[in-house]
Amino acid sequence: QNDLCYLFDTKWSCVALDLGIPIEDRQETPALTFLVGNGSSMPMEHPAVRGKKFDSPQDYVRQRLLSAIAKLPPDAELSRDEALEHVDYIWELLRSQQVTSSSHNVGQDRIWNIYQKFTEEKLGKALRRVAKKYGQAVPDALASLSARRCSACGSAEGTKSMKTGEIVTKLVHCPCNTDGLPLYCGTLCQREDWKEHSDFCTAQKSEKGKKSGQKKK
Repeated sequence: QNDLCYLFDTKWSCVALDLGIPIEDRQETPALTFLVGNGSSMPMEHPAVRGKKFDSPQDYVRQRLLSAIAKLPPDAELSRDEALEHVDYIWELLRSQQVTSSSHNVGQDRIWNIYQKFTEEKLGKALRRVAKKYGQAVPDALASLSARRCSACGSAEGTKSMKTGEIVTKLVHCPCNTDGLPLYCGTLCQREDWKEHSDFCTAQKSEKGKKSGQKKK
C-alpha cells in the first residue's frame, strides 16, 4: 500500500486511462521503490522495461503521465493542456491512499486489525476530498473505494444493510466523532461494534471523567 509506484502501475494507471491519457499498461511489469541508506526513496522501473532509476515516487508517476501525454494525437478528444491539468490530480489521488505504517507484535494484532479497518474507510474519505478540491467526481474505477460504509458490517450508504436488509439512507456517527469515523447503518451495528470501538471512544472517556469529577465533589 505504501509503494506508490507499484500501486500506480498495478492499480491506479486505470484512472489515467479513464481520463483519456493513453498510458502504457505495466500491471505485469510494475516499478518498485527501494529505501536507500539516507532514508530516501528510490523508485526503479521493472528490468523488463528499462530498469531506469527515478528521484522520487512523484517523479516516476509524473514522468509516466507526461510521457503518455506527449503521445496524444492532435485530434485526440482530450487536449494536451487538459491532460496536463490531470497530472497533479492523479498524483494527489494516489498519494491520498498512502497508509502510515506502524510496527506491531502478535500481542497487538487485535488493535492492528481495528486500525486497518478504520484506515481503509479513511482512504475513501481522502479520495472524495481530493476529487472535490479539483472539482472532479471520484473516477469510476475508484468509486467502490470512496463509498461511505458501516464500520461494523461494511454496508455502503445507499445500499441494503447486511444486517437488517433495509436500505441505508444515511449512516450515523458515534458521538465521539460527528465528522468522521466510526459510521453505522443502525443501532444494531453500533452495539455489535462497541467491543472494538470502546478502546477508542473519546465520548465514553469524557463521560467517565465527568462522573469521576462529580463523585469527588
